[in-house]
Amino acid sequence: MVKLSIFAAALLVVTGLVFATSAQAASLTDLQKQQQNVEKQKQQAAADQKQKEKDATVLQAQLDQVNKQIADTENALAKTKKDVTNTSNRLDQTKKDITQAEADLSKAKALLGDLVAEEYMNGNNEFIRTVISSPDVSTFFRQMKAYEAFQDNVAALTDRVEKLKSDLETKKTEQEKDLAKLKTLQSSQTVQREALSSQQSTKDNLLTNTKQTIANLTAEQARLNQVESQLQAQIQQVIAEQIKRQAAARAAGSSVLGALPSDGTPVRYGQAIGLVGSTGNSTGPHLHFEERNSSGSAIDSFHLIDDSVPLERGVYRITQRFGMTDYAKGGAYNGAPHTGNDLAAPAGTPIYAAEGGVIIFRQYYGGYGNAVLVAHSDGTYTLYGHMLSL
Repeated sequence: MVKLSIFAAALLVVTGLVFATSAQAASLTDLQKQQQNVEKQKQQAAADQKQKEKDATVLQAQLDQVNKQIADTENALAKTKKDVTNTSNRLDQTKKDITQAEADLSKAKALLGDLVAEEYMNGNNEFIRTVISSPDVSTFFRQMKAYEAFQDNVAALTDRVEKLKSDLETKKTEQEKDLAKLKTLQSSQTVQREALSSQQSTKDNLLTNTKQTIANLTAEQARLNQVESQLQAQIQQVIAEQIKRQAAARAAGSSVLGALPSDGTPVRYGQAIGLVGSTGNSTGPHLHFEERNSSGSAIDSFHLIDDSVPLERGVYRITQRFGMTDYAKGGAYNGAPHTGNDLAAPAGTPIYAAEGGVIIFRQYYGGYGNAVLVAHSDGTYTLYGHMLSL
């Protein structure tokens, strides 16, 4: 084995540095993200529908209450209208009674006036004529008493008619007050009914709109279910294709690796140097791609990643960047920063040299698993870890 530089010596003390996420092809990841997004939309639509159904229940109860109030108000208004009609009829009858009483009073007063005038005109001669014309004293007294009784009856009739008219006037005044109150009540009840009708229209529209929203949300969930089913079918298809491709890569792995450069062998940019695997400290297939300067310090290798190296674009996704990532902050590397960039891809995906150079070693390298170290002419090094095999 070729003697290692400072960088290689530094690498010998580094173990357990990689904590990668499970690797999937980019297309599969995109589909799964879409599926997760659809699931979130379904959950939101279901929550919205549940809330709208509660709103609809509340609105229906409010609408039922308004309808009851309208019915009660209309019944009360109908009763008030009937009371107005009855009171108006009674008032009309009272007015007729007053008119009749006034006529009766006029007649009684006229009759009484005639009697008074007659007595005045005749004076005491009436008494004399009565005495002379009477056949006897008994007849005289009977005639005088009858005359006096007639006068008393006419006077009493006048008094009764006067009192009747007074009572009718009082009754008329009370009925007019009752009628005014009933008409005020009728007006208030009419305003109340109109206000309730407005509430009824508003709540009915809200309930109709809410029910339409519920129907729309139900349709949206059905649509999302269909989209989810289609995505699931696509996901299963992609997974099947990946399994097929990985199986083919593993089957051809021995012949491919037999042609790969070994220790001390020069490599050119883009030359195949291995296959993606999950060896060492790894939780799934991915490439740990790392760059070190001539002093052995890790530097960000992201600038070396392009459309064709170290993996072909479209077959991987970057699951962890260089530096103090969330994993690093969580203590994955004993507080140290992540020293490379992790590219998740299906096992068996070809790995290509990011720069021309010489292979320093190809071996199992602690936490890096199966790894290749390449030295470059500018004094830097690149490391490719977690490969499928050596």
